[in-house]
Amino acid sequence: MLCCSSRSGRGRGRGRFRLVAELAPSYVPAGENELVNERLVESSMHENQTQAHASHVDSIKRVRSLGAKSFNGFGEPPKAESWFVKLERIFNVMKCSDEDILSFATFLLEDRAYHWWQTIERRYQGHAAITWAIFRKEFYDHYFPVVYQDIKRSEFPRLVQGSMTVEEYEKKFIDLSKFAISTVDDERERCRQFEEGLRFEIRTTITASRYTEFVEVVEAAKRVEHNISEGRRVQALRQKRNQSWTKGASSSRPPKRRGTYASYSNNIQMSQGIGGKGDMRQDVSHGLVQQSIVSNVKAQGQYDRNSGGHRCDHSRSIQPTSCPSCGKNHPGQCHVGDKVCYLCGEPGHIKRFCPTLPQGDNSA
Repeated sequence: MLCCSSRSGRGRGRGRFRLVAELAPSYVPAGENELVNERLVESSMHENQTQAHASHVDSIKRVRSLGAKSFNGFGEPPKAESWFVKLERIFNVMKCSDEDILSFATFLLEDRAYHWWQTIERRYQGHAAITWAIFRKEFYDHYFPVVYQDIKRSEFPRLVQGSMTVEEYEKKFIDLSKFAISTVDDERERCRQFEEGLRFEIRTTITASRYTEFVEVVEAAKRVEHNISEGRRVQALRQKRNQSWTKGASSSRPPKRRGTYASYSNNIQMSQGIGGKGDMRQDVSHGLVQQSIVSNVKAQGQYDRNSGGHRCDHSRSIQPTSCPSCGKNHPGQCHVGDKVCYLCGEPGHIKRFCPTLPQGDNSA
């Protein structure tokens, strides 16, 4: 019978009630005794189930906290493999049993993946119990087929760095090397395969060192790549600086006048009198040239009576200034852009072919 007794006294149990279950054969009938045992067993089983359920829920929360995500069955094979590998790593940390691993893994399946799992259960129903090993095999056969593995295995020998960085090339190399385990099983062969795929500018430096550890050859390739990119950056800065200096120097110079061959030929023809007006132009221009020569003589040098008849050269005392239009030093008005002769001031020819020049002297 169940009775609650109180014991007073000194020590730890003072003032407390203890529930004591005493089975007294002289006072409890046999049928009532069996009923009490059944109730105790049921209570114990219910308590164990409650604790197991709470422990299971806590385990699922811990799996989630370690980074496990749901899998819906969509995407490429690498995505499915990445999910499965992550799940196995989490289960290894938690030290789960195969039964718990199978329960947690199937719980994380969603959408298309969960429908696939239901077909697997129906197929094995009545034949054999599904274990974690069976689940792993079925998962890889469905989401990581042999055809895909063969394709990746054939891509590995042809892998080259190309436009990838060394870090990107390393990741691609590792991803494909798991499909060719027999090829990269030896560490030296693995390094050689990695070196052959590097760009020429990096491979020439790496191959000479003959690395035998994969980690070393990868780090060396990254250092060489960094040095090459740094050198290119410095060279680009120098070229940009030189271009800016050249542009600044060219902008400070005066613009040069550019003519065409057609304009020069037209001027020559006009100076030779084509069209019946050449003689008249020569007469007019001759008078203007004579007048210009006389004015230049008066401006450049005069005879000073007080100096005893010697000519005073004022050109030495007066410093010529550059013309703001053409940038050259010349007296008088600037004819740049007027399409006239710089000697006589007449249009239709240039100074070199001016009719006022003496015959045979066209070197001016």
